[in-house]
Amino acid sequence: MTNKGIVLTMWLVVVLLAGVTAALVMTFGSSGGETTTVEIERQAETKPTSGTRVTTTTVGAKDGSRAQDPTLTPRLTRHVPGIVELLCEFMKSSSPIRVVCPPLIPVSAYRRLPGVHGGETGAYPGVKPPRNRLYLVGFNAGDTGPRYWHWIAGMGTPEAIQYWDISDARNVVRGKPKRIRVVTVDGRRVEIWRFPDHPAGGMFGGHYAAITTTGRLRAIASIHGDNAEGSARMAVALAKKAARGG
Repeated sequence: MTNKGIVLTMWLVVVLLAGVTAALVMTFGSSGGETTTVEIERQAETKPTSGTRVTTTTVGAKDGSRAQDPTLTPRLTRHVPGIVELLCEFMKSSSPIRVVCPPLIPVSAYRRLPGVHGGETGAYPGVKPPRNRLYLVGFNAGDTGPRYWHWIAGMGTPEAIQYWDISDARNVVRGKPKRIRVVTVDGRRVEIWRFPDHPAGGMFGGHYAAITTTGRLRAIASIHGDNAEGSARMAVALAKKAARGG
């Protein structure tokens, strides 16, 4: 999930979840804490959610984003498939903070390939609190839609988000993201960050990422490509669920 690290992959278990056969894989990388990968055979697409109000305030320079092709803008759904629930459940054993599973995600199919789905924590040797207090889950690494969407979501302390996600100090290919604007989604302030194109940007290379605050933590969400609004809606939904104790 990052652009550095020695990766060791081993098949752990095959489970039956909601009538869909899934395979669970664990990966360990040197650039972060424990990384977990889950495979699944198929997932039904569902209708998108609606009714979220978004207003925008520009911060700093213009982002220079392209006019978005509607076919490259994923619908969002509150139907969370088994592959996502399974990975969230598995991450609970290794995460240094409470894992809140994303309640709003892109409508997407999921690849049956090793290494394209996974979870990561900040619990890495030598990294002390509060920088180690972070978890992320990600799916379909390398995909850009319209059937398979690469997306990432998670939570962490402000220090951990800065250390692991915003800083480029641990990336083999350097390139810092830029905060391009602030949006308000359902009354919450959300920062929109534009990451450099892959191979720079780490796991967020080529993405917009949305970051919002919930209590003492920050929620982050990202869909590959020029999908800032969808990412913002995902981040706010995750923050709200966390605030409710979900």
